[in-house]
Amino acid sequence: MFVQKPISTELAELRKKLRESKDQKESLEIVAAYNAELIEIAKFNAIEDGEDPNMIRMELLKHPE
Repeated sequence: MFVQKPISTELAELRKKLRESKDQKESLEIVAAYNAELIEIAKFNAIEDGEDPNMIRMELLKHPE
């Protein structure tokens, strides 16, 4: 069973860290963490909708924008 985390809080914290970051490497790591969190949200939503959560990654690879 999946438990929904307070995702909006985590994303807000990552956005704040990104705004405050002065280091390019750190910024890239924050963006990667933000994107990973968005993928987790999409997977959770796919499961809730009865869809295959693994297809989320495939769709992102097809349409990376």
